[in-house]
Amino acid sequence: MMIRRWLASLVNRAVAFVILAIVLAALAVAVVSSLVGRSELAGQTREQVETIAELVASDLDARLAQRRDTLTHVAEGFTMEEVVLRSRSRLLVRREIALQHMFDGIYVFDASGKVIAEYPESFRQTGLDVSGREYFRQTSSQLTSIISDPYVSNYRERPAVMMTAPIFDHRQRFIGVLGGAVFLDGDNFMEDTSGVSIGKTGYISIATRTGVTLGHGRTGETMVPLRLENEAHKKAMAGFEGTLQTLDQEGTETITSVRQMSQVPWFVAAVWPVNEAYAPLSRLTDSFAQTLLIVILIVAPLALVVFRRLMAPMRNLGFQISERHLGIRTEPVDVLGGTEIRQVAETFNTVMEERDEVLSSLAERERFSARSPRVRRLALSRPMFWAGLSS
Repeated sequence: MMIRRWLASLVNRAVAFVILAIVLAALAVAVVSSLVGRSELAGQTREQVETIAELVASDLDARLAQRRDTLTHVAEGFTMEEVVLRSRSRLLVRREIALQHMFDGIYVFDASGKVIAEYPESFRQTGLDVSGREYFRQTSSQLTSIISDPYVSNYRERPAVMMTAPIFDHRQRFIGVLGGAVFLDGDNFMEDTSGVSIGKTGYISIATRTGVTLGHGRTGETMVPLRLENEAHKKAMAGFEGTLQTLDQEGTETITSVRQMSQVPWFVAAVWPVNEAYAPLSRLTDSFAQTLLIVILIVAPLALVVFRRLMAPMRNLGFQISERHLGIRTEPVDVLGGTEIRQVAETFNTVMEERDEVLSSLAERERFSARSPRVRRLALSRPMFWAGLSS
């Protein structure tokens, strides 16, 4: 009821129309801008996540290849008799400074799989039999350098990856294995790689195609089964490469880009939550809404003042017409304001002039009609007067 009464005023209607027009125009611009901006931002976000995943995968491949090749090169330098290898292995390992910087642990295994030298010696693995380990079996059977699957090491049961290279004597007879261990939870390149962040909440996940987590940038987990709530991870185990918008294990919508590695059957997943990835668009929308509110707060009173000033001649015209109607005013109403108001004033003045002329004519007729009976009575009485005189 109050709104209807408020809208009864043309000024208020005009103000409401202006505000409504501003809001509708702003909403139209906001919707179009949001759709276009979201599309462009989505493309940029996908490209950014894909680039990060590709760079991380390439960097990790390069680091693994560098360590494997270095290990292979050093193993080739160990070409000697098996007896000599057993006696000099500890000294040889201590001299390999490059390997010491690349690996958390360096080991020399004899042909039967027993540790004959290690660095650092504080690990106390010398004499340990690793012939049952998959990495030793593969190296001794294939006689080639390998990067093992993740395993739980004998040293404090820490998760690790072993890189190995076969050692041959001068007759190219297999006499042992040189191995370099990288702890997945150590302060090394694996931690640096999985610690790469994307924005504030995005992270890198490294896992094997068999479903074992090697590094998780958000939780720090290693050697745990890969959580398959993320559809991209599930597809990555089958060799998928690409970018998907999926839900993670916590139900958060994410943009996940997967890249397969070339050196090992692992994959890298770059994960970026959508709410952060699209945060610039959300901030833009909030700023737009705040700006729109400020514009309305400024335009509404301004429009009210302007329209009241524009309609002031109409209001004055109404007062003058009321005064003419009551007889308080006799002169024509003022012709002021806009064209429409001037037309109304001129039309009113014309009508009033014609009305005054009609009223004046009627009054003249009424006065004439009032004199006419006396004249007839006088005309009738004159013959009788002359007749009396003649008699």
